[in-house]
Amino acid sequence: MSEIEATVSETPMRDYQSALIALQEQLAKDNNDVAALEKIGGIYLKVGQIDQAIGHFKDCIKRAGSLPKYYLNLGHAHKTQVRNPISVKSLGSGLQYKQQVLAHLPQIAAIKHQANAWFLEA
Repeated sequence: MSEIEATVSETPMRDYQSALIALQEQLAKDNNDVAALEKIGGIYLKVGQIDQAIGHFKDCIKRAGSLPKYYLNLGHAHKTQVRNPISVKSLGSGLQYKQQVLAHLPQIAAIKHQANAWFLEA
């Protein structure tokens, strides 16, 4: 388990709740704050509210366009959902993004390569 994963797994639920409240207040002030929307989706994903996470990541894509990181987040949420009992409907909604994700694989690989370079240098 990485240091980041350990920190996330040890984060008390109340910290997620307070962060969620702060981010929702920020989003209420600026409805176009995609970074806040993405972070809210991430919190929902971490606390197991997968449908809410998926909805927020889809909103990121609608508002900010087709940045690879939003498809990556959405794919991760669907992967998490697949590990849990799901309906055919929710699986289908994940599969509809397959072609879009495949189109961005070279960019995702470049992001991963750069992230590895940053972390390995530290």
